[in-house]
Amino acid sequence: MHQLNILNKMHINLQNAEDLQSVGEASLIIDEIIGYSLKGEPHGYAADMIIWANKKDVPVRSLDIPSGLNPTHGKVSEPVIYIDTTTPFAPPKTGLAGKMQKDLLVNYSLLIAESLLNFIQDYQYKHQTIFLKRTILSSSVSIPKKFRRGNLLHLQEYCFFYILLYRIMYLKGQLKTNSKQHRLKRSQLIKAILFIFSEEYENSDLDTIWEIKLPVEKLRSRLKEKYEADYTSNSWISHQIRNYEKKIGSKLFLIQKSGNGTEKTLISLYRLMNAFDQNSHVYITYKIKIANGAYALVQNYIKVNKIDRPLNILLGSGNNPYFFSNIIAEKCWKKNDKYNIYTHNIGIIKKLCSSHVNSEKIKLYSPAGRIDQKKNTIMGSDNELYLSTTFDFIIQSTHCLYNGTLYVDTEEESIRKQIILKKCRGTKVLMLVMDELTDEPAVNMASFGSIEDYNYIVIPRTRSNRIKKHTIKFSQYEIILEPEIINWNYCIYRVKD
Repeated sequence: MHQLNILNKMHINLQNAEDLQSVGEASLIIDEIIGYSLKGEPHGYAADMIIWANKKDVPVRSLDIPSGLNPTHGKVSEPVIYIDTTTPFAPPKTGLAGKMQKDLLVNYSLLIAESLLNFIQDYQYKHQTIFLKRTILSSSVSIPKKFRRGNLLHLQEYCFFYILLYRIMYLKGQLKTNSKQHRLKRSQLIKAILFIFSEEYENSDLDTIWEIKLPVEKLRSRLKEKYEADYTSNSWISHQIRNYEKKIGSKLFLIQKSGNGTEKTLISLYRLMNAFDQNSHVYITYKIKIANGAYALVQNYIKVNKIDRPLNILLGSGNNPYFFSNIIAEKCWKKNDKYNIYTHNIGIIKKLCSSHVNSEKIKLYSPAGRIDQKKNTIMGSDNELYLSTTFDFIIQSTHCLYNGTLYVDTEEESIRKQIILKKCRGTKVLMLVMDELTDEPAVNMASFGSIEDYNYIVIPRTRSNRIKKHTIKFSQYEIILEPEIINWNYCIYRVKD
């Protein structure tokens, strides 16, 4: 409580660990979830916060020792937080050497007051290993005397953030960082670029994300601003993209010259991208919104009906149900809800089979069939598992919605979707990013049902003030829809009987 009182007096905006999903975008994450007394694997709220932090594409600083790393022998737990720098409270722990430095990109840093620089330099502290990276706190920041020990800022009291990973905007712009140039790992770079495209789309007036063409110079600027990744060459980014596409055997981007005399290199997304992991990051901000919407619908059902048994939920193929499973996985330690998850979605199966998921609260079931590696889906006609179960919710997505009819890419994929939609028992929920609303279905697409076959439709809300083309297309269905829940980030519609 002592440290909590300190933070309250500093007027720091605090949030409970169980409400991490409601935390907005962060500029910096400071980690002191677990200290040098780590025993066993992180679990509960500690594991939740580590996983949450690892998903954020922002700098991460650990105090004393990164959470999930043994301070003595350097054993890496599951999960472990991936950081940019760490700030030892005493001489650096032996566990920071070796594997941690190689795999988790550790430098050492010390937070010091600008007014103390001369003192530090006089005693040649800057030659110690803890000064390989230095973060300077502007002298305009008021530091209470009670937090000082002699001439040095006592970090262990002033920076006690282990209560919570919380949102901090570089101390209202007063925190300045002198850091060495660094670059993202290739897979991290690709995900960062995809996330930037999603943000660009949400803040644009364009109708689809596929219309966005970013000059490499702008992309480099965004990477530096958002991820502190400094790329001095356009060709280096193009080279990394090509190498990654070659590695996974799938095309993700189009790289072309502007053709307007300036010869600028433009990057856009490849419309026929079919790699599941990468495609999951397209429209990622919208997918997170509708996943939270579907989860809110489930939570409301539990509360209203006072459910005290495990919920039976069928999650279909595609990225949208996958993001819903992410929320279930993240909340499984801190909530009392229990789930029986039925799915043929390989992405969901991998997610819910990971070691940080509470297997006592989440049971996983899947039907037999052939695994389609590109779709990350189990294909097949053996649906007895689904047909013999009564579900609380059946949550699905679609590739195309045209004139009320739903389509997927192949006939084989449509068979299982149609059986689930037409014959399985349960409240049916359709998650739409809105990109699915097209002028017409693509050639060889197969239909599997109608929008009227569902009980609820979940769509995202956009930041743009302009009414986009897909919003106009969606308005044709308003006659059969009734708003159920309107949130800042999503809308849930009930399909009229």
